[in-house]
Amino acid sequence: DGIITEVHRQMHGSLFTITTLEVVAGADGRTMPKHYVVTYFDSDTKAINGVAQYTEHYADVEGIYLPTQIRVIETSGTTTTVRAIELSD
Repeated sequence: DGIITEVHRQMHGSLFTITTLEVVAGADGRTMPKHYVVTYFDSDTKAINGVAQYTEHYADVEGIYLPTQIRVIETSGTTTTVRAIELSD
């Protein structure tokens, strides 16, 4: 439906793939990512180094969609970290 759902990148010796799982549409028809996953790979072996899952919520502020909440669940090795930020006013 005209939405990019997966992007593969190589930057600064790191490989990663961004997979968009869900988008939300604004009143103007533009879409914003709501749920997406970033998978990090070892540049030599191509083995998975880590995974981060993002969830974002937005608010329409005078016609501009700004994030109101961002949550990241990140797993690397045997460690899982959850971070969240809420933005207001």
